Amino acid sequence: GTMASELHLLKSNREELVANILFVEPFLDRLLQYDEIVQEEYDAVVAKETPQGRARALLRIVEAKGRGAFRHFREHLKKVNPELEEVLHRCPKHNLRLKLYCEECEQLLCRDCRSEDHKDHRCASVVAEGEAIRREFTAFKRKNRKVLMEHRKGSNDCD
Repeated sequence: GTMASELHLLKSNREELVANILFVEPFLDRLLQYDEIVQEEYDAVVAKETPQGRARALLRIVEAKGRGAFRHFREHLKKVNPELEEVLHRCPKHNLRLKLYCEECEQLLCRDCRSEDHKDHRCASVVAEGEAIRREFTAFKRKNRKVLMEHRKGSNDCD
């Protein structure tokens, strides 16, 4: 299931996470605040002697606690280190970025999954699709900004 693949991503990127998480306290504060851990667990992590030891202990707790803890961990990581958080959005099987979307299976893929299991399927580039949607939205905003401004002007006259 999803949790298994999330745990796999934590495990396969453990060293990168351990090397880059320098302060565990903000993660622990959040886990404590949402009742994912108790104070004793918090204290046990903080008691480790090195930043790497604390980061490893934090990851072990997140793995043991499951989905809720993982979600809070990921959300905080995204806030403090978005580049590092990206590793938690990789393909669990190949540890590659999910850059493709298989329209037939309705799932995100990495390039290796595409060549292994989705050869004959219609796949789109997530990046290209995202940029196309962004362009359409920008054009829509530009086109409708004038209409909005006129509407606002009209509604202000009623005050």
